[in-house]
Amino acid sequence: VKVAEADADYARTMLNYATITAPFDGYVTERPIDPGSFVQSAASNSAAMPVLTITQTDVVRVFLEVPMSDVQWLDRGDKAVLDRLTALPGETFSGTITRFSASLKRESRLLRAEVDLPNPDGRLRPGYYGYVTVNLDEQPQTPVVPSSALLSSADGLSVFVVEGDVVRRRAVTVNYRDGSIVGIATGLNGGEFIIRS
Repeated sequence: VKVAEADADYARTMLNYATITAPFDGYVTERPIDPGSFVQSAASNSAAMPVLTITQTDVVRVFLEVPMSDVQWLDRGDKAVLDRLTALPGETFSGTITRFSASLKRESRLLRAEVDLPNPDGRLRPGYYGYVTVNLDEQPQTPVVPSSALLSSADGLSVFVVEGDVVRRRAVTVNYRDGSIVGIATGLNGGEFIIRS
């Protein structure tokens, strides 16, 4: 009797594998296996494929690449707007930066970030393409100089400042560099004439 009960338990367990229950509410977006098809175990089949692909669309995750010069201003919670979608012209969707990578991609020097957009009516569909505008924290209001005006030496960073008929070298500290311009943290008040190169 105990052997028969064990066989029955085994049969029930194996039968339960015939019922697939989704781990979340969503839609079947891909079904490469037809009902009635024989499906081999993935453990013994190197060419195994998923039985179903399920997509949850009440919140849509958008991936974007942030340039290296703007990474320092990126924070979780920054507001983001998705617009200019070919499929939905004129519509905009608002969300926030929810997460981003700890490092930049080696090949492109871009940082991958994610925006979660509420999508209760299902207007956004996975695979749509558009443009994302992220409202970054404003850069500090500091004087800026062309990067060609910044001199580096053993004494530190400096710029040449025109004072009347005299040119003087003035030590500065930098708080950011953005390609062709450099933000000056200390050393300049913003009203000076600078020798560019």
